[in-house]
Amino acid sequence: MSEVRRRYKTPDSARAAVTDQLRMLAQDGRWRLGDLQRQYAYDQLVERLYRLDSKWVIKGATALLARRVSVRHTIDIDIYRPGQIVDVERMVREAAALDIADWMRFEVAQSRPVQAAGAEAARVGLRSFIGTKLWAAFQVDLVADGVVMIGEPDEVHPLTALNVGDREHTLWRAYPLVDHVADKVCAILETHGGRPSTRYKDLIDLVAITQQSSVPADLQRRAFVKEARRRTLTLPKSFDVPDVELWTRGYRSEARRTVGLQAVELEDALKLVKPFVDPLLAGPVAGRWVPENRSWELVD
Repeated sequence: MSEVRRRYKTPDSARAAVTDQLRMLAQDGRWRLGDLQRQYAYDQLVERLYRLDSKWVIKGATALLARRVSVRHTIDIDIYRPGQIVDVERMVREAAALDIADWMRFEVAQSRPVQAAGAEAARVGLRSFIGTKLWAAFQVDLVADGVVMIGEPDEVHPLTALNVGDREHTLWRAYPLVDHVADKVCAILETHGGRPSTRYKDLIDLVAITQQSSVPADLQRRAFVKEARRRTLTLPKSFDVPDVELWTRGYRSEARRTVGLQAVELEDALKLVKPFVDPLLAGPVAGRWVPENRSWELVD
């Protein structure tokens, strides 16, 4: 096996170079240095996954970060790959052990099963190191067989532009936006043992998505129907949170932790999201969502 060619001769020099660049980004951007360090670790892990094969799909808040529409950081990364969950976890461990000349290494903890609305899923803790020094710790939520996508994954760039490895980073495959939106809407509407959902962050994400992204109406409605069927959920005729008093407090608390979110009160958030969701719940809609006009329109 050929020797790995490294841009930096020591892990300390690599760590210093990456930290300096991230510190500059933190001064000029929306994310703190600690957030950017974790994002860099996500980049290095995902690059290793794509060195194995191209079937990985990035989900959750990390996908929104990669789409550059997120208003919040996340301390975990959601990853989907078709297959049995035991095989997907094995591949993550295999990828984490790869040396791609970035001086980063990963320690992977034992996994535990988690619920994922009909899909096989597991959560595993990771710690990243550059040399012997801890860089960032985070969780990986793995999802395997049981996911059905209406849309096609989109190619997106990694979270940071930094690369000290042996070749250019691979573009990511992000979970289709129509499926992502359907996940969030249904998660808000869904009850658990008779208890209302408290997925406040999902509403925050819906505000950000509907203000910055365009999706086709037909695919979005199909994604709603698919996701509701998967969760055995009956879709209402209009969108609302399950408990206004609970959500007023909970949403406000989470919204105050965001960066650049325009709607920090529940009432304002619903005013922004309902024009997107309600027409789709009421029946078929033509056209695309136009975020500038906050309406579904026929677009040439």
